Amino acid sequence: MNPLLKMKMQYWNHFAAEKKYHFHGMTAKRLEKVLPFVLNDKEFWEDVLLRHGGDAMTPREMKANSEFNYDHCMGNMAGMTYKIMLDNKIIKP
Repeated sequence: MNPLLKMKMQYWNHFAAEKKYHFHGMTAKRLEKVLPFVLNDKEFWEDVLLRHGGDAMTPREMKANSEFNYDHCMGNMAGMTYKIMLDNKIIKP
């Protein structure tokens, strides 16, 4: 697995396990369906990995380093994932 994909999957798996950040309707099955779309969304990963510093630390390190940054990152992941789900008719509004 290439390093960038490994990093994306680390953040994705962490987000998928953190149910407190999921919006209504974000089930495990729907998260599986949306994953291919998310993995190919450049803006999504620029936000998570560059804007929030995920390229320099694991999700757990991010949480330990700055709870605010971590919460913001996970919240953004939730919002962007929900929008991708809507756009691809994986979930209904």
